[in-house]
Amino acid sequence: MLTELLADNIHFSNQQLAWQDAITLASQPLLDQGYITQNYVDDIVKNIETNGSYLVLVPEIALPHARSNGNVSQTSMSFLKLNNPVIFPDGQPVSVMLVLASADNDGHLDVLVEFAETLTDKEQQHLLKTATTKEQILTIFN
Repeated sequence: MLTELLADNIHFSNQQLAWQDAITLASQPLLDQGYITQNYVDDIVKNIETNGSYLVLVPEIALPHARSNGNVSQTSMSFLKLNNPVIFPDGQPVSVMLVLASADNDGHLDVLVEFAETLTDKEQQHLLKTATTKEQILTIFN
């Protein structure tokens, strides 16, 4: 299921960005497809400003998300690999962002389990951080 959600939503950036701009860039495919609203992206940024970098799950890998609050029309995900890591408010560098948008309270749970299984393997973490193609990302999550 994870690869199905990500198939058309994987991108890479060489830009030097502020973390807020990286959240927006990572969310852009979902905005473009109408799956989320700009309010959802703004809520992700507010969550980080309020609660800190709780969404950095392992070094350099973050899962930006927020409550849907009517701003998510379809459960969806997007992946952004940053060649120039961004620095989150507490000083943590992030080079991989997987934006999660859930239209309901439990539609995303299977996807989270798949993602968590990937992150438990240090080699998979390394591959995510060093991937340079969409195909490599899909292979990691397959």
